[in-house]
Amino acid sequence: MLSLLKKEASIIILLLILIIALPITIFLVKQRQDIRPKAEADLPSLSLIAPETIVLLKNQKFDVKLFLDPKNKSISGFEVHLSYPDNLVEIDSQPTIDTNFPTILQNQAENGNIDLAAGISLNQPTTDINTPLIVATLHFKVKSDIPSTAKEVSINFKQQPESIVTEKNNNTNVLGQTKNIILSLAEETNVPRIKFKVKFRPVNKDIGQQTVKLKIKQDAISKEYNDLSLKHTTDGVYISDEINLIGITAGEAKIFVKGPKHLAKGFPVNLVAGNNPVFDWTNEELEPGDLPPQDGKINALDISRLIELLSVEKPNNEQLSVGDLNYDGAINGGDTNELILTLSTKYDEDKY
Repeated sequence: MLSLLKKEASIIILLLILIIALPITIFLVKQRQDIRPKAEADLPSLSLIAPETIVLLKNQKFDVKLFLDPKNKSISGFEVHLSYPDNLVEIDSQPTIDTNFPTILQNQAENGNIDLAAGISLNQPTTDINTPLIVATLHFKVKSDIPSTAKEVSINFKQQPESIVTEKNNNTNVLGQTKNIILSLAEETNVPRIKFKVKFRPVNKDIGQQTVKLKIKQDAISKEYNDLSLKHTTDGVYISDEINLIGITAGEAKIFVKGPKHLAKGFPVNLVAGNNPVFDWTNEELEPGDLPPQDGKINALDISRLIELLSVEKPNNEQLSVGDLNYDGAINGGDTNELILTLSTKYDEDKY
């Protein structure tokens, strides 16, 4: 009888323990389940990204970036296998791999496949790569003979063989997730295409390739194009390459041009779909004085910066790119005169 009571007591105790332990057990199981997605989220990821949302046209070049988020792990290398629709786009030039991965093992892009592999060898001194960065840039061009029914371009990570990201400490694959990209195609005939000519005051000669910013405003729409390259034609006149004004329609608009150390000027235009005549804006020269980093006006900061550069006996190329306003290869009184002349304008054109 005593033995039976002991058994019953033991059962009761076990049941009590079970009742107490059950919620804890359920909690622990749930925690383990919750850990899985968290662990996945804590692993490095690779994503394909475009610099902005773009609509692609026939013959248009575009870049896609391969973005690595190490999630604070130290990375020593990566291997990536991608596919793209070679009936719609083609490789414009070989992919560019970031210099943080100097040992390039594979860099092939053709026939709808891209295969990249790069890393850091043991004898190469390097800092730990543990912060997000662009590890490669893929250079594409939309084909000229794409079918009219084509609506999008999809660039994808292949499932086999799997892409990998290698952790520095243990040389193992730590890649968590990958993200593909889809870009939409547009009818070429609907998009205005322009070229334009400008002059940089007081330049009347070839001063090498120049870059400008472009802003197009049309009703409530505003589009920006940065670092547009211009080439010299003659007597200081510079011309742009053809620009597809994606998101802009035929009709009235205003186009602003801003030089690398100049105030912005605006030019009203009446755009047509497709090719427009070359816009010649050379009669209104871009005025120098808004020195980098630009803020849209000439003020005490620009004056102080020029005074500082005037005191440098032998300015280097970087300093010349800021303070040589008349492009004569020096920073001197001629540049002071140019800035004073532009003080009468002082600001970027209204509504830039």
